[in-house]
Amino acid sequence: MEIMKAMIERRVLLTVSRVEGFPLISERLFSNSTKRVGAAIRTCLSASTTRTSNPLHLRSSLFRVPSRHFSCSDKTSSFQESIFVRMWNAYSQSLARRPLTTKATAAATIFFTSDSAAQYLTRQEGSEFSYNMSRALSGSFFGVVATGYMHVWWNFLERALGARLPLQTHRLTNTIVKVFVDQAFGAPFYIYSYYLVTNFLQQMSHNTEPDTKTPQQVLQKTHDKASEMLWPTMLKHWRLWPLVHSINFYFVPLHHRVLVQNLVLVFWSGYLSHLNHNSAKLLTPKEEIEETAKEMVRRRTASSDASSNKVDASAGAKTK
Repeated sequence: MEIMKAMIERRVLLTVSRVEGFPLISERLFSNSTKRVGAAIRTCLSASTTRTSNPLHLRSSLFRVPSRHFSCSDKTSSFQESIFVRMWNAYSQSLARRPLTTKATAAATIFFTSDSAAQYLTRQEGSEFSYNMSRALSGSFFGVVATGYMHVWWNFLERALGARLPLQTHRLTNTIVKVFVDQAFGAPFYIYSYYLVTNFLQQMSHNTEPDTKTPQQVLQKTHDKASEMLWPTMLKHWRLWPLVHSINFYFVPLHHRVLVQNLVLVFWSGYLSHLNHNSAKLLTPKEEIEETAKEMVRRRTASSDASSNKVDASAGAKTK
């Protein structure tokens, strides 16, 4: 609008300048009007440049859709999406500021929830459900300890193998070696520590056995149980975790790998808790073969006894 007014004024002054008697005045007025036209053009151009260079202005003016075009489902989905985005942004920011604290908090929450769910799902039918708080808290405490261990261990693996097998040129080989080293050395220590820590804390919190009164005796007993359950558990562990960590080490950045492990631990930690507190004994492959052979012999003996009883019964019937 200012440009149009300035141009009209310039046109009028140009006409007036042709009238005799006004040469000096018309020249000055014409010069001033030209300056005003230029200033108005520069102002509009600078304003438009500012608006187009501002992404917020572009988003609000060019891509804004009136609210009446949104349905209720669109609003609900966008609201849910914004919640997940905010949660992820908050987690990422907390991970950048306090990485170890954030990972430990997430692991403690996951272990506590998973153990509580395992207690409920494996309850005895027909009896009243009794919640074991010390069991859930001991698992949660181990989640904190294990997160610190995994944080240090995986950072060490990344530095040690990254110097010899750079990811840029040897990504697949780097991943295979890391998975092998982690599963051969890191995983057994992790499983052993789980059984040792959780059983020690629970027995120290309510020790009802007279032969384990001192912490040294409790530690020895929990060590024996952890050693007994280690290798049968590892045989089950190796059915799942090498695949999980192959994907985790190859695709996921270092600072998010503990999160991926914790998501899988939602189910695995509950399974470990079930094994740890289940009365059934874990069997090694050799013991499984022996138990299977015994079961086959028992069934064969039972079937032969049943057939001999039938023969005897039929012979007795014929005699009569």
